[in-house]
Amino acid sequence: MHEISLLVWLKVRHIRSACAYWGYMFGADIESKADLIDKLYYLYLLVLLGAWTASAWMFAVSSVEEAYVFGGAILLDITGALLVFALLAVLVRSTVSALWRSPLRLISPDLWLLVPYVRSVGLVALIDAMPRTLAFSFATSLGVWLLCSGCAAAGMQLHALALSSTVACAVAAALLIARAAGYARLAFAKRGPRRAAWSIGVLAFEILLCAGAAFAVSGAGWRAPLDAFSAANGVHAAAPGVAAGVFALAVACSAAALVCGANRADLACAIEEGAANAALFGVRRLAFQAPDQYRELRRRYRIAHRRLRPTFRLASGPAAAITRAALSHARQFESLLGIAAMGVLIVPLSAWTLAHASSPVVIVAWAYGMFMALASLSFLRELSLAFREDMRVTLVRDQIPLSNLVLAVLDALPALGILEACSFITMLLVNACAPGSFTMMEAAISVLLGTGFSLVAALDGVEATFIRVGVTSVVGLVLLLAAAGLLALWAPIAVIYGLVVVDLAFIALLENGKWPR
Repeated sequence: MHEISLLVWLKVRHIRSACAYWGYMFGADIESKADLIDKLYYLYLLVLLGAWTASAWMFAVSSVEEAYVFGGAILLDITGALLVFALLAVLVRSTVSALWRSPLRLISPDLWLLVPYVRSVGLVALIDAMPRTLAFSFATSLGVWLLCSGCAAAGMQLHALALSSTVACAVAAALLIARAAGYARLAFAKRGPRRAAWSIGVLAFEILLCAGAAFAVSGAGWRAPLDAFSAANGVHAAAPGVAAGVFALAVACSAAALVCGANRADLACAIEEGAANAALFGVRRLAFQAPDQYRELRRRYRIAHRRLRPTFRLASGPAAAITRAALSHARQFESLLGIAAMGVLIVPLSAWTLAHASSPVVIVAWAYGMFMALASLSFLRELSLAFREDMRVTLVRDQIPLSNLVLAVLDALPALGILEACSFITMLLVNACAPGSFTMMEAAISVLLGTGFSLVAALDGVEATFIRVGVTSVVGLVLLLAAAGLLALWAPIAVIYGLVVVDLAFIALLENGKWPR
């Protein structure tokens, strides 16, 4: 009991620290002693956030109900498939994260408390997983409840409580199983083949599970998961309660597996893999004050402590810039994830929207979503990773006998190749499932749009000005999205010609840009 009380007290301290971290964004410092003005401000924040949450929830419910009334049977099929594949996506995503780095993230004060007094690593892992698992399960249940309201508007009454409880338990079980697999990996030797074999085996099993689930759901009908929880289903009236009970039992078994896997884990390896989180814990508020600098700090720390550093022979002449850029992306492979995400989702979706949208509302929604995805998630900056590194150090840049434009183009070729390859593969796969979805028009727009994104990203590596106004990647992105969106209201062919003109304008800015000193 002493160990449990100590771990619960420590987790409460962690939650309080997390609340202080997020409260800092709203100007609230809950760690200092509060006076009357501070308490009134806290009350004001609670009322404001509560009102915003309530209004946002009501708006979401009304919007979903209107969408389901308009979409009808198609959205019901999509909802049934989404319930299955979203759970599988959570399982695979959390498993990859747990297998890549230890699920247990400790800082120095935690070690001073845990090492002398706590003997069971499994107990530590279980209590450490509870807050995140409960929060994610609760958020998932709210989302499922929202979908149930939409299905009711479309004429399909569901047992909302049973369905949301079942999905929440399934998500909790998936998160706990992923953590158990991550701890089991730490039981093997650090550099031995058994650790890699375990990770590959777990991921292969989950991929087969996803394929089997897709085959089963497609055979039974996309709406089959909803039919099991339908209020009008008299034959299987007990199915909702049985399903909820089965998944609740799965949560208990997953928790037991988590404890067993963590008890076999090497705690020293867990501490070593979580060193980046511990080292940057004291400066994490920079994520609000200077997010780009904080993101770069995390990247530099991980690169400095990374053991696996791929290398290959560099070419000579101008091709040296291409091979050097490819090596930079290979060593900082986090950038490849953002580039692949752009190629799979952002570029094909943008090309299809620009080729088919005729409503200003759709164009505004697309432009806002693209700006938030590219600028806020820093996907755009990954395209100019090698170019920014070449321009960052003056001594290195002085020795490169290439102009800014040529260097930017050569450095962007590996990333742009991956971006366009992912985009074309996605369009081919979509066309295989729904013939005619993407034509040569969308393919041309995707090529010009990807090129424009690469040129916009390169603007962060030079000091480009236009009429005495500095042009950064954010400004260039706004101009690119605005030009493409306005021309899409006219005609799709106008988007192609407009993107050519905009890309040429960015090329001129890069050619006339100055080196940052």
